[in-house]
Amino acid sequence: MLLSVYGLRRGEVAALRLDDIDWTSERILVTRPKQRCKQSYPLLVEVGDAILRYLREARPSCSHRMLFLTIAAPVRPLSATSITAIAHARLTSLGTTLPSRGAHCLRHACAGHLLDSGFTLKQIGDHLGHRSANSTLHYTKVDLPGLRLVCQDVCEGNVPDCFAKGFENSVHSTGSHLLQSGVDINTIRAWLGHVSLNTTNIYAETDLATKARALATCAPPSEKKPAKRWRNQPELMAFLHGL
Repeated sequence: MLLSVYGLRRGEVAALRLDDIDWTSERILVTRPKQRCKQSYPLLVEVGDAILRYLREARPSCSHRMLFLTIAAPVRPLSATSITAIAHARLTSLGTTLPSRGAHCLRHACAGHLLDSGFTLKQIGDHLGHRSANSTLHYTKVDLPGLRLVCQDVCEGNVPDCFAKGFENSVHSTGSHLLQSGVDINTIRAWLGHVSLNTTNIYAETDLATKARALATCAPPSEKKPAKRWRNQPELMAFLHGL
């Protein structure tokens, strides 16, 4: 689920540490090596429960702080290559006929599902942790209908005149306004005349609420459950603190 729902890279899954799971705040911290930073995501109930089951029933008891370890001795952290092998074996056992059945195809499927569900290029890029907005370009093309809607808004007076003029001191406001209005960032790039999406990418960062909506979209269908509050379970928290 970390690969298919969160869209993590195999190396990011391998790099997860016990301390990256914040059970009290119900957050998961992901180290983004290409961005040289950590990003916070809501911890889905299904994902949290799956990690708890692994910690209780499968993870060897040892001093390693990495989350995922090998089961056979010598116990050591799982490598990115091992995660690809695990994903390949699982997809093969399910009878999938994809030409590529590694960890990356799950990440790609996550991006495609978000795109089909109406998420913007900017939101998908932030969800996947892309350093460059151009990295997300192969998932979509310029939304010409969306660009026409922007023109229509300007003509109808729904966008302030200074936005339409696009002079230097209002370009930032133009981009911010269009992004908050739900316009895809690739469409904003075309409207502002930017060559690179990286230029347009400075206008906003996807918030936790949008990340939660993206995760809920990618999560497998299940019956609605009450929100899990791991922090309200003393015995569980004692177990987690003892790891």
